Parts: sequence; C-alpha cells; structure tokens
Amino acid sequence: MKKVFFFLVVCNSDVGLGHFYRCLKYSKILKKAGYESFFLIDFNKMNLELINKNKIKNFKFVDYKLLKKNHLSFLNSYKILIFDIYKIRLKDIKNLKKLFHKVGYIDDLGKNYKVDFVINYFITKDIYSYKSKTKLLGYKYAPMLEKKIDILKNNKRTFRILISFGAMDHYNLSEKIIEICNNPKFEFYLVIGPYYKNKYSLIKKYRYYNNIKIFISPSGLDSLLKKSDLVICAGGLTVYESLQYGKKTISIILWKNQNFTKFLIKFKLFKYIIYKDNYEFLKKKILKNISFFLNTKFKKKSLMEFKNIVNSSDLVDKITYND
Repeated sequence: MKKVFFFLVVCNSDVGLGHFYRCLKYSKILKKAGYESFFLIDFNKMNLELINKNKIKNFKFVDYKLLKKNHLSFLNSYKILIFDIYKIRLKDIKNLKKLFHKVGYIDDLGKNYKVDFVINYFITKDIYSYKSKTKLLGYKYAPMLEKKIDILKNNKRTFRILISFGAMDHYNLSEKIIEICNNPKFEFYLVIGPYYKNKYSLIKKYRYYNNIKIFISPSGLDSLLKKSDLVICAGGLTVYESLQYGKKTISIILWKNQNFTKFLIKFKLFKYIIYKDNYEFLKKKILKNISFFLNTKFKKKSLMEFKNIVNSSDLVDKITYND
C-alpha cells in the first residue's frame, strides 16, 4: 500500500510561521526519500500566500477540530500524520488516530502524547519519558536536507551580519541590534518577516544606508547564509540552518519553546542570549559575543562539526519502521 505523509499545522500572527516552515522542510526530506506529502492547514490570507509562494499542490484548508475522513485525499493509501500544533486537545488526537494509520508530532515544549512517534530534535536524551512508541531525538532529526556545503573562510575586509527573527519581531530587536553594532566595518542583511509591525518604519529608516540591505519575506535564507559571517536570530530553525553552513551564530532566546536551543552551546560557533527586555543587558551581551567571534580563529573542524551530524534519511526509516 502506498504511504503518504500528512502535515497538520496551524499558522497565524500569534504563533508565527515556524511550524509551517519546519513541516515544509520535513516534506522535502520525505520527497527526496520517495514519499508524497499533503498539507492540512488553517485558512487565512497569509497561509494562502504561503501555499502559493512555496508551490504546494497537495493541500487542504481545514479546521483540524472538525477533520473527517472525507477531508483527506489518498483514501486508499497508508496515511501517516505529523502534527505541529501546541494547543491541540486530547480529544482531537483521539479523533486523528481514527483517521490515520500512524500519528506522530513535533515537540519542543515537553508535551507528552501517547501516539506512534515523537520528534524532538533539540534533545538527545528522553528527559520527558515520552509515551510514544518511537522517539526521534537529537540534532540528526532536525528538518534539514543533507546537502553539499563547502565551508570557506572569508578574507574580505567587511564583516557581514545577517539579522532575522522569522515571521515577527515583537521587541523591535532588528533595529536595536543594528544600533548596537554601529560600526562602519560591518554590513547588514536585514530580513523583514511578513508579520513585522515595524516593517515600513524599518524600510523608511534603512533603505538609503549603503551598508544595510533589506530583504522582505524571502522564500529561504540559503543564499544569504552563504554570504554572511555572523547570524543573529531567534532560537528557532534558523539557528540550525546557520550552523549547518558553518556560520558564527548568536541566538536570542525569546520564548519558552526556544529554550532548548541553548543546548547547542556545545558547538564552538554558537552563542545564546536569554532575552530580557533590557537594552543595556542586550547591548553588553551582543558586543561581548561579537568581540569573541571577531577575535577567535576557528579551525575547519569547528566549522564542520554541526554539518556532519545531520542524518535526515534516518528520520524516514524510523517513522516507517514496522509499517
């Protein structure tokens, strides 16, 4: 029987787009392994744009609380569901088990559901005693395609900083970081997400700066990461993408679900700041970490250390085992 993976995800201005994009990356891993994917997503204008922008053909706009068998395509297939929703109810999970052959979820909050599998790429040990039958834990299960990345040292005079906080920048950190890092030797790639409340003020303020390039809702960060020397971002998936490219990375941990990011401190290229709404504290930490990266020479082994532990093929094997 043909196996098809379904992704159930909620995206809006409250939860951002991180759930969607990591499911999208998982779907690409599955496609590479020869499996089809289907997205079940709540309807709003932004999600319609996301679907179109990312050229997703297999999708349906649904309220997952009302999901029924006739909402699903590939009816005669072996259906595997991966849900990425924080506030899902137990009765909804019970209903999902009736509709799919296998059900699993992506976790970064320590949620503990009795389903077929759980994915938590932040932790390497089962600190939650998960009830799931299969536990996919650790960096190798992060939603990143294994790809050939040549780690090259940059000998140019300028030091390029990529600033990205995903879909939204609640605390106007992009502007604060540029102010803190005010140095003529620095160039900035400023990424502005779709839910930035200060989008137009940032564009107005920085559009004529020679050392600041603005990118509005790019479809991906790969090309920008390749050209950057340092990445400053929130504690989400961008951290993993940055480290995969061997980039010096400062993560500003903003929310509870990003707390696990600090475990990446074992990698020499990574620093983190637990955010406090205090400008002087932020300034002190940012400048200290930038000074460390500017004054520390890294061997090629350090640049490659995270890249070499990605193993996306194992993800598919573990989920489909015993089907």
